[in-house]
Amino acid sequence: MKALPVAFLAAATSAAVCAAAILVADPGRSPASSPTGGGADVETSLRDLRRSVAALDATLADLRSEMRSGAPPSIRTPAGGIDEAVDAWMREHLDEWLARVAVPAEAVAPKGPEPADLQSFLAELADPDLSRGGWEEIWKRIREAGLTDEAVAHFERLAELDPSNPEAQVALGGAYLQKIFEVGNSPEAGTWATKADRAFDRALELDSGHWEARFAKAVSLSFWPPVFGKQREAIEHFEILSRQQDGMSPAPAHAETYLYLGNLYEQLGQLDKAKEAWKKGASMFPTNAELASKAKIGGF
Repeated sequence: MKALPVAFLAAATSAAVCAAAILVADPGRSPASSPTGGGADVETSLRDLRRSVAALDATLADLRSEMRSGAPPSIRTPAGGIDEAVDAWMREHLDEWLARVAVPAEAVAPKGPEPADLQSFLAELADPDLSRGGWEEIWKRIREAGLTDEAVAHFERLAELDPSNPEAQVALGGAYLQKIFEVGNSPEAGTWATKADRAFDRALELDSGHWEARFAKAVSLSFWPPVFGKQREAIEHFEILSRQQDGMSPAPAHAETYLYLGNLYEQLGQLDKAKEAWKKGASMFPTNAELASKAKIGGF
């Protein structure tokens, strides 16, 4: 609501008080409407003026109370010229006043889900039993919530605080890769892919046998555009992983090493090596449907 009614009443009250002060200071002076001369007339005028001031004070107090409570101002019976002016103004502007104090529909409409909490996402990502599919799903939700930059900053801080921890570097590299989903096929994609590759390299410098770091690096390299020639480098890392896995207890994720390795050889036209990779994988993971399909295509 505009401040005009309250300001108008305050100014009117102030004027009335000033007039009363003049009369008290100079009892011989009368308002223009009063007959000249006579102490009785002055006293009568003062009493009337005090009543008017009291009425204005009450009106002002009521109006302020109504404004604080959010209720529309009541339409009063005029008690004098000032009340009539204020009353007329309120009647003229009542609809405007109601529109200004009305609660917008969207304010009372059912709200959607509360903004996602980054900490809850990070706690889910920290689950040691989280599958790759679950990991990808959580990052998808992070992107949808518009929290990718905050998540990346979180993993950057972790890597800075614990620079000798290869796990922190792997997590950071994975976070950088998530930015590629946001920037799409743009020059920025190469920037984030390079940052991820360097994070994986730092992890491997700390622990050359870190399977997750080498696998993440190899997968990332395999998706670079062929013009950059990264596929051969990816093959080198998958070959290292294949030999490394020979001395490890089989894990479901290890099957993907043979899938990627065979696919990359196939892309380069080296079908014999592709078949060899798929065959080895299918023998080690006979329940893997994709490897079984590749092995079948290869004539095994």
